[in-house]
Amino acid sequence: MGSRASLARMPVFLLIGILLSSTPLASNTFPWFQSSAAAIPISPPTLNTVAINASMRQVLTWAVSRVLPNGTATLQGTSNNLWATSLVGRTMTYLQLEIGDSTTRTIIQNMTKAEHILLQNPSFISYGIWSPASLNTQFQVHLDAQKFLSRTYGLTLDPNARSDLINVTQNMHLNLPSRSDYFDTVAWTLSNAVWFAYYSGSTLPPASDFTTAVQDLNTNYNQTGATSAAADQFIDFAKLLRFLKPITYTDSYFRLQGNSLSQSYQTLEIGLANQLVKRQRSDGNIVTVNPFKSYLVEDFARDLDSSVYLNNNLTYAYSAYRAESYLTSLYLQSNGNFSLPNNGAGLYPTGTYHMLSIANDLRSCSSNAWYNILTSSSKLLNYTLTTQYPDGTFRFFLNITNPGNALTTVNTVSGIVDSYLVIHNTNVLSPETPVNLAGCQTISSPSLFQNLSWLYIVIPLALIVAVAIAYERKHRAKYHGLVEK
Repeated sequence: MGSRASLARMPVFLLIGILLSSTPLASNTFPWFQSSAAAIPISPPTLNTVAINASMRQVLTWAVSRVLPNGTATLQGTSNNLWATSLVGRTMTYLQLEIGDSTTRTIIQNMTKAEHILLQNPSFISYGIWSPASLNTQFQVHLDAQKFLSRTYGLTLDPNARSDLINVTQNMHLNLPSRSDYFDTVAWTLSNAVWFAYYSGSTLPPASDFTTAVQDLNTNYNQTGATSAAADQFIDFAKLLRFLKPITYTDSYFRLQGNSLSQSYQTLEIGLANQLVKRQRSDGNIVTVNPFKSYLVEDFARDLDSSVYLNNNLTYAYSAYRAESYLTSLYLQSNGNFSLPNNGAGLYPTGTYHMLSIANDLRSCSSNAWYNILTSSSKLLNYTLTTQYPDGTFRFFLNITNPGNALTTVNTVSGIVDSYLVIHNTNVLSPETPVNLAGCQTISSPSLFQNLSWLYIVIPLALIVAVAIAYERKHRAKYHGLVEK
């Protein structure tokens, strides 16, 4: 009787075994990534580069119209000239990469001088410890000034821009040390300046900035905490992103100059990137203790995309692809609109740039992945162009309209210009050629216990088993009678 009862229970455990063995969690290798060699090259979706360029010129006209002869800018809804100048300046620096000339470069230099003077005026901004009442406002103004100055320094090597961006960045770290996920390290700002110089064809910042960047990492970067995080699958996901970002950007800074960070930083960088991959569920979403936030998934894709370049590892490219595919399956409409919830308001069309970059990474290894993500990015980019007002500003996010549409315009322009850079600097829009799988890196399979998403399967199954056992014990007499017959 005991053996028969065991046989009766066997289908329950057999079902568990089948589910666990068949779930994609056992491997990150998805069959649709490894597409067979196509007999005929696949043509990419259309991206209207002429329309993109015309859109950027509209924004340039708007930005120039906001700049006063003294270099400051005015925007309705801003609390002071510094904020307006920083926001318009960020737009100018982005546009300088593709459609700028000597005139726009002079405007940027004049705005830098004005920014330097404004930063010395306590009526616009104050250094030191911010009062709780002005904390959010001060941080936002600092952040926008920092981003403008880092780009300006990359484009012009203006010494005032360099000293101001370091002062503003250090002040942010002083007042909000826990907000390092918002780029408040000198290492991030200096390396970002290098990228702007690189893309614009300008002279790269001097080697002395290397010392400053590494010194900042050593001083303000919690390497012990990051090392611990790389080995802890239960640590807050946002902290992993915060730890990885300064290192990846600083490492990219060094790689452009033919140098490299120390081996300890490089090892940590790979460890953090691998830990991010392990946090990804089979559907492309991420496992985190916090409620779902679309911008975290986008940040995940962005950081993994950067790691592809740094480590030449297609594992990261596939993970980034899955993350972007997850977001587009949730929010991308057929007309190209991105219907984000309120908690994802930080995404903006910059996701287009990341999708194009990821598509370029995957181009030689997966026709389907390349085509799918390129299609999504083209839909989003083409729709974004239809949201532009005649004055050059955008209405992409209707719930973020102040100050004067500048926030949406700055972020939208950054996505458009960065996308344009990828299109011009790569062959991502060339017809896809047959895939050579022999040259593609095999995706590693994470341990089941290193991927927290196994809990979503095991826990419900454990409950089913518990209920089944309880039911069997309660009705054992009935089972006995049925078996004997």
